[in-house]
Amino acid sequence: MELSNYLKKVLSFTVKKAQILELLLDEIPRTITEIADHVQISKTYCQALCMEMSESGSIHFRKSGGIWIAWRRAVVVTMSEKYMKDEVMHDEN
Repeated sequence: MELSNYLKKVLSFTVKKAQILELLLDEIPRTITEIADHVQISKTYCQALCMEMSESGSIHFRKSGGIWIAWRRAVVVTMSEKYMKDEVMHDEN
């Protein structure tokens, strides 16, 4: 029974992080209040999740004018960039 509760918490944690990422896909900076309201979690929990996601590189997160702001920048790799990276990797071997 304890394992089931643990798995539910892990799943809930993962879902909340996914909801935050989905909200930030439009690359518009959002405040902790906006994110917390959208995901329906407390501002404290939202801030903790955003800090963790920032440390892992998933999002950008900083305090500006006393307000915590999170945003995500889309990463687009063109075929030429991919080709150049593959060539560099090939040359190193």
